[in-house]
Amino acid sequence: MKNMAGTYQFMSPEALSSKDKKGFSGKAADIWSLGVTFYSFFFLELPFSSNSLNGIIQTIMKKQYFL
Repeated sequence: MKNMAGTYQFMSPEALSSKDKKGFSGKAADIWSLGVTFYSFFFLELPFSSNSLNGIIQTIMKKQYFL
């Protein structure tokens, strides 16, 4: 896949990366989103938080997860 659509909090790092021009695996991105969904159901909050869209993207790209 080469384009992205959806909620940023559920997007995989590969989908958010603008450096990779080859694209990314849609299946892997779906599995990532499913993991975020399960986390959200279990802990009743999203695994990535920030006050801005850019902050959310940077948190996902840097893989700064809070548990």
